[in-house]
Amino acid sequence: MTKQDIHTRCVAFVDRKIKEHQDSLNEMHESKVYETKSSAGDKFETSTEMIQQEEDKIRRMLMQALKMKQDLSQLPDSESKEIGPGTLVRTNFGDYYMSIGLGKIPGTRDAIFCISMGSPLGMAFKGKVAGMFAEVNGREFIIKEVL
Repeated sequence: MTKQDIHTRCVAFVDRKIKEHQDSLNEMHESKVYETKSSAGDKFETSTEMIQQEEDKIRRMLMQALKMKQDLSQLPDSESKEIGPGTLVRTNFGDYYMSIGLGKIPGTRDAIFCISMGSPLGMAFKGKVAGMFAEVNGREFIIKEVL
């Protein structure tokens, strides 16, 4: 799988999350309208507060997903010999796209992970080139290729 294919999958995943959160917010809004019409007194206040708390949580998740999309859009597209944002790192434990913290990309035959440069592994990889080693949590990663 190419770096561009991986990037496209990451964008599609984040886009799905954004849509899910927007749909949830729309449902929450409808729930609030229904509660206003059908409830009275303390039950109404409790129900409305619970809906508001859930809505706030979903808004935070939506903001995180929008930030991820922005971060993905700002990654450099060029290849580099040195590991940094936007590079694809092939190791003895799988491939790592230095982008955002999504974890393992689902639906891929090989182990491909999207990790941020701020993660422990991202920090251990930063600035390294093919042929070097990085150790994290007692595991020694052999950097085979940097794209």
